[in-house]
Amino acid sequence: MSRHTIWSKQKIGKLVQPARKPVEVYADRIYREIGIRSHGKGIFYKDEVLGRELGGKRVFWVEPGCFVVNIVFAWEQAVAKTTDAEKGMIASHRFPMYRPLTNKIDLDYLLYFFKTPYGKYLLELASPGGAGRNKTLGQEAFLELAIPVPPIEEQRKIAEILSTWDEAIRLTQELIAAKQLRKKGLMQRLLAGQVRFKEFGERPWKEAHLSDLAQIIMGQSPSSDNYNQDGIGLPLIQGNADVTGRRSAPKVYTSEITKECEVGDILLSVRAPVGETAISVHHACIGRGVCAIRAKKIDQEFLYQLLLFVEARWQQFAQGSTFTAINSTDIKSFKLVVPECYEEQRLISAVLQACDEEIQLLQQKLAALQRQKKGLMQRLLTGQVRVPLAQTTTLAPIAPSLALTPTQAFIIWLIAQYQPRKHAHPSRTEAQKLAYFAQEAAGLPLNLHFYSHVYGPFSKELYQHLADMEGSLISGFQGGEPQERKEIEATPEAIIMAEDVLRQCPAEQTKLAFVLQLVQGFETPRQMELLATVHWIMKRNPGALFAEIVRQVYQWNEHKQSFHEGQIRQAWEHLRQFEVAT
Repeated sequence: MSRHTIWSKQKIGKLVQPARKPVEVYADRIYREIGIRSHGKGIFYKDEVLGRELGGKRVFWVEPGCFVVNIVFAWEQAVAKTTDAEKGMIASHRFPMYRPLTNKIDLDYLLYFFKTPYGKYLLELASPGGAGRNKTLGQEAFLELAIPVPPIEEQRKIAEILSTWDEAIRLTQELIAAKQLRKKGLMQRLLAGQVRFKEFGERPWKEAHLSDLAQIIMGQSPSSDNYNQDGIGLPLIQGNADVTGRRSAPKVYTSEITKECEVGDILLSVRAPVGETAISVHHACIGRGVCAIRAKKIDQEFLYQLLLFVEARWQQFAQGSTFTAINSTDIKSFKLVVPECYEEQRLISAVLQACDEEIQLLQQKLAALQRQKKGLMQRLLTGQVRVPLAQTTTLAPIAPSLALTPTQAFIIWLIAQYQPRKHAHPSRTEAQKLAYFAQEAAGLPLNLHFYSHVYGPFSKELYQHLADMEGSLISGFQGGEPQERKEIEATPEAIIMAEDVLRQCPAEQTKLAFVLQLVQGFETPRQMELLATVHWIMKRNPGALFAEIVRQVYQWNEHKQSFHEGQIRQAWEHLRQFEVAT
């Protein structure tokens, strides 16, 4: 039986009260209004204005510690919370504020809830009408919305966990911005020749046209009749829309091949935004929105970094055009100043490339944190995963450097998805048998060695895996209870990390799902023990008759003699249906 209280659904109007303190506006006093960004991005401050500039607008004092919503864009999740930083500021009537009732609703929990897809759905439900300013939140309808409300302690714990991710995301974003600023400064000093390496200090730089330094391949668009999603022909890079994170990211294929780029070529956008530079990671067909640049008398990586540095200069060719674009003449005649020494080019590019790699790793970490938080919000705020209230340690984000191994991911997924009948979570016996079936029946490469034990097949390596994950990825493995009473629970962030791994392993997902099907109907420690024991015997005695299976079960040890023949037959026939022990 679960130790958690079942969540109730309660109306917003029973959880909050309006906070409305009208402002008496004086013409010569200075006021500052707040605004709210869409997509849950928080409060921003408008420019200060004199009272006379507010006209007849109805405004209210901002009260700290309130849930605030922009009624015009509530359907876009324009929600936030007020803090002490907004004391003395004002908000128009379009930004109603609601103070949470003590011990009924936690402000951070409420805010996080309305940032979930379900929260967005409810805000849209209370915002009838067309798009944009016609979809105004009905305040009475808003207060009638019913949301899932766990006990206040669980609300606070959920908010605490999610705020940990928010802080990790914020710090990572700040670090990325700092690294990008550092690289910008290095580019200015190194690519403009302001700072030279000692060994090249006296060697000259030269001015050259781009066409003298590299081969330029102008794109040519194939007919759209030849586009396909079936992988026929080559990927098509039509323009800047097919670039993500300065890497090619084509969306369609074309069977008509016009002009081509190779892996490693520089891609230059020749239409708005003119001059943006990227790297092709595809052998692809290129459309007329880009050209490919392939170094011939210069280091390719240096040329890429240099073109990044001078991106803004391309605007001189595009000004005055109805549709901003540059032509092949503009590109070929584009002037660059470069070191004559190839080794100096390589050394400069190596420094800047190292900066890029550092930034890329941080961006991968940021993306992982954002995925983890999104998954946690979905699970924690809908009750799919419950927070252990007795837990004293705060859950923390897992950095990509601490990413799960495939074996850990498979084990965690099975622990999280398995639904035992005797407990809220699987016992140690059940965890052992899940891993046994995953490797020995489904064929997952867990690299575990199983041997015959009192309670059926057992792996010391799995025991060590579980012990290593205890505290950070799972809880409940250690403890003084009898083995069958121990409950192993995967932490919410571990589940998210496991799902991240499995998204890259579709074949393994199928095998894991097969394990859950295989054990269906045997979801107790004792029945899992029996099922694994019978499988062990059948696998080592292909084609054995039922009488032989019974004999070997009873010979296993005295404990196994407590199973009667009817139970053994049920397990035997079940396994034969799946044909997993032949």
